[in-house]
Amino acid sequence: MNFVKSFAVALVGLSISGLAFAGPGPGPGKPEKFEEHKTKMLADLDQRIVKIQEHRACVAAAANPDGMKKCRDAMKAFHDEMSKQRRGGPGRGEAGPGQGAIPSADQAESK
Repeated sequence: MNFVKSFAVALVGLSISGLAFAGPGPGPGKPEKFEEHKTKMLADLDQRIVKIQEHRACVAAAANPDGMKKCRDAMKAFHDEMSKQRRGGPGRGEAGPGQGAIPSADQAESK
């Protein structure tokens, strides 16, 4: 029973600390921030959709396990770059179309 109480206290504590560190989001009085955020989010989603479609084409064209691995490695590199950008690490804002691109079927099999 002590474990359950300790877990509950820890969960409540983490929830409260998470709220304390959360920055103020765009409020109802800041429509320009909302539009800016919405535009950025839509652009990010479009970029991810393109990469997923490229990844699917790469996997569909893979003729062997090495081809599949190259597809996976390229997608992982894209995810790592996106994570780096979200965290604000090196390379923030530098990734553009084609950077971290998933190889075509010909490229995947030739490497």
